[in-house]
Amino acid sequence: MTSTKVTIGRVALKNPVICGSGEHVMTEAGLKSALDAGVGAVVAKSVNETQAAKDQLDRTDYALLDGDWNRLPWDFTAPRNATLACRSGLQKMDFEAWLEIVARFDAKAAKNEQFVIGSILLADLDAAVDMARQTSGTFSRFPVERSSRMRTECPAASRASHRWDPMNPHPPVTRYLAKTFPPVSICES
Repeated sequence: MTSTKVTIGRVALKNPVICGSGEHVMTEAGLKSALDAGVGAVVAKSVNETQAAKDQLDRTDYALLDGDWNRLPWDFTAPRNATLACRSGLQKMDFEAWLEIVARFDAKAAKNEQFVIGSILLADLDAAVDMARQTSGTFSRFPVERSSRMRTECPAASRASHRWDPMNPHPPVTRYLAKTFPPVSICES
């Protein structure tokens, strides 16, 4: 049988199928279902510290669109070129509960050469760095780099814009972080 293993950097996956984050994996049952389906990795529903992001999930909206961007009925007759567009929120549970579930499922996934990946979306830079640091003692296979080089401040010119703006997806702080910090290690040392 042909091997389906792939390597991304120094991370070996049993196959190239990575289940993306979404409502389908925001529960333990959803994570289990993705792993049982045989994915190489699954990205758990994303989190951050803001209540507004959690509340947004209650206002989720979906639209099924045809190739000319016309809205289609929500049924099983969609053409092959249909697009499902949606905007949802982030995981509603507290970060600590989310982290416990992601770590527990990742430990189970390791037995089958699979991964469960935690996703922290940036709202406030300091809060995101703090959340990332909290994961460092939780995952044996994916430690967050523990380094004194990790700094939480941003340059003075971008302090006023340290919250993400969807109309400006690359604010100065993002460019600063990309130039200043080495990539976070996601591999065993």
